[in-house]
Amino acid sequence: MKRFLSTLAVFALSAGFVFAQDNASESVQCTTVVIKSLSIEKDKDLDFGTVAQGVGEVEIEVGDDAAVKLTITGQEYYDVLVSYSSPDYLETSDGDQLSFEEKVKHNASSEAAGASNIDSGDSVQLNSNGNHYLFLGGTIDVAANQATGFYTGTVSFSVEYDL
Repeated sequence: MKRFLSTLAVFALSAGFVFAQDNASESVQCTTVVIKSLSIEKDKDLDFGTVAQGVGEVEIEVGDDAAVKLTITGQEYYDVLVSYSSPDYLETSDGDQLSFEEKVKHNASSEAAGASNIDSGDSVQLNSNGNHYLFLGGTIDVAANQATGFYTGTVSFSVEYDL
């Protein structure tokens, strides 16, 4: 009898689980927003020209004709994170160094007039045309004993949406 009651209890519990199961369903809507690709394009390279030993500081201001204009293009009114890095020196293939300091400004307008300083890691907002502008100038300091040669260095820019 005891065995019969145990079996009956197991059957009753099993039957209870069958009746306790419930069917449910849920729908999940999948969405996304597609925005324009982000790009950055320079108009030229930064060229200090030919300079003589001992000339001292040679500066290209961001508003000068020799300055570089970079155009960021993407989705209108979106925020963009701007990062850049530059060397402390321009170098020859022999390893001679020439001190270099970059100057970077930005503006919603394509004109350098009224542009503000920007630090690497700052965020800017694209304008109604989906553009923002960076301007690159810089300073070199040519000593009297500066080794002659072709000096070069790279300022690297990257942009990404600040979502």
